[in-house]
Amino acid sequence: EKSRSYSFPDGFEGMANFHLGMALYDLFKWKEAEGPLTIATDRFPPGRADAIERLVDIDLAHNRRDIQSAMDRIEHWRTLPRSSAYDDERADLKEIQTLIAQENYDAAYALLTKIPEESPYRPNADLLAGRCQFALAKQADTKEKKDLALAAAEKHFNKILESPKTAVAVRRQTNLEHGKTLREMGKLSDAVSHLSILRLSSHYEPESLAAGIEEIETLVDANRVEDAIDTLEHITKNIGRIECYETDWFPVSSMRNRIVETCRRLIQA
Repeated sequence: EKSRSYSFPDGFEGMANFHLGMALYDLFKWKEAEGPLTIATDRFPPGRADAIERLVDIDLAHNRRDIQSAMDRIEHWRTLPRSSAYDDERADLKEIQTLIAQENYDAAYALLTKIPEESPYRPNADLLAGRCQFALAKQADTKEKKDLALAAAEKHFNKILESPKTAVAVRRQTNLEHGKTLREMGKLSDAVSHLSILRLSSHYEPESLAAGIEEIETLVDANRVEDAIDTLEHITKNIGRIECYETDWFPVSSMRNRIVETCRRLIQA
């Protein structure tokens, strides 16, 4: 940030803005990151895909959601020269993510066929596919439709978890979604086991905190009140700075609301 006040060296403005924007993004200074990342989009081709992906994530953040801006960035991305062989697939994934944020699950799921099975980004596609099916299950108006959607979601998640090539971040997110799916299927003991492993794997990842909250709710569903209290105590003793857990899929406000509601249920149990 300080180097920018002296102006970046000639010929390095694109690269410098890229690294500045990525650093600000990782520090959750998303408003400040937007400018440098936008510059990097046009002036630093090697980092273009990463920069646009972060900009779309900023647009989709719950506290400032702007679906049209996200779509505009993706469309602009598609007009630019390719910087890698996978730019089209990465742009498709971001469009799918945006459609999910818009709750347009059928359109999002239909786009997933554009990601080839052999693509290194196929696990990301299956994760989004599973999320689509889980959301459709929650909207289903019959038990049959709900069960079919949950089975489809579980199939996508199992496919990811069975692959040795799945990236760690995608595996963490998949474990969370799988645990939520098991809970929705009524397999409460399996869900608790799944969520507990993820919660204990790292105290500083948003998936771990989300898994802990989901685990407490599941334990209350199963009338395991003492276990729910123990899990809540473990989370409160190990949680880091709450703003560091913010994501486009699990805002801090939602975390707080769910914890308060769960505490209310515990008091009444």
